[in-house]
Amino acid sequence: MHLSNSLRLKTRVSSGFSITDVDDLLVWLQNNTGITLNGSNVSAWADSSGNNNVARQTTETNQPLADGGGIDLDGTDNFMTLDTALNLNGFTIFAVIDLDDTTLETLLGNGTNGDDFFRLNGSAWTLRTEGSSFQGNMATTAGTAKYLLTLTTEVGGSATRYKLEANGTQESAIILDNQTFTVKDIGRNSANAQFFNGKLYELAIYGDELSAANRELVEANIMSRNGL
Repeated sequence: MHLSNSLRLKTRVSSGFSITDVDDLLVWLQNNTGITLNGSNVSAWADSSGNNNVARQTTETNQPLADGGGIDLDGTDNFMTLDTALNLNGFTIFAVIDLDDTTLETLLGNGTNGDDFFRLNGSAWTLRTEGSSFQGNMATTAGTAKYLLTLTTEVGGSATRYKLEANGTQESAIILDNQTFTVKDIGRNSANAQFFNGKLYELAIYGDELSAANRELVEANIMSRNGL
């Protein structure tokens, strides 16, 4: 008897698969793991990838609330910062989010200025790499419901195709000239603006374009852990 692809996937995920089994995992903020509390706030979220690139917020007024094994960012001044910036070319990013609003909600910034960000505005995510000359919009129908967002790349000789998925289903794509996408802040445009209003339950960043098979394994694992 031959197993279907979906059944093979479910079997592998349920038989001890971890997203650390896939190479090039740079940062993993795992749901309900490694969270340091300051009262009801989160001051640090440990990196489960093994690279010890912790997300921190030492200023109490900027700390998000703990929520559902992740963080609740208030859309006003809450954000967290990785110990070490990630300079990405080919990559795959997974994030479980639950939005309270869809107006200028920045999930990722570069830690310095507004030259790099990944931000939702209305029904489209904007990706900017190395300034406003290198940005594009990817349409989404996911709305504010809790879901797994996947952003992945197909790097070419001079341009990269960026693909957006919601719960494992492709939504849209753009093509931009090749530039580095720098990630350090979680929850704000690093020009100290456009703060994320909603929950982040898990974040995993790989420094490579994952194969379709590995991407599906990671998506299934994260979705199962987060009740999706």
